[in-house]
Amino acid sequence: MTPPGEVTWGTSVDVTCSISTQHVGGTFTLQKTSGSFTKTQSSSSKSATFNIQRVNFDHEGFYQCQYHTTVSTRAFSSPQSDSLRLSVTGKDKNHAPPQLNTTCCQNNTDRHKLHGRI
Repeated sequence: MTPPGEVTWGTSVDVTCSISTQHVGGTFTLQKTSGSFTKTQSSSSKSATFNIQRVNFDHEGFYQCQYHTTVSTRAFSSPQSDSLRLSVTGKDKNHAPPQLNTTCCQNNTDRHKLHGRI
């Protein structure tokens, strides 16, 4: 992965998947282990580079690669790669959202203040 492991919010990142095989000409799949992010790319070599643009906190997590190829009409798939963690930095994701404050009165005697987040 370029850069390794950590990327700034709003920038792009390249993830390179590679395999040591004599059977080139297959398809690489990059998948986030949680969620629905999946990218597929055909390759005539032993690697493929996936570009993720405008990275945000939804991209943070673990990713795995898998290689698929066909040899003499037989389909083969590699095991999933080890997980690679993508960490997103550079924007304050811990910034508290605005507070919702509501005051309600009943007969001017009962006052309740509700605090919540939106």
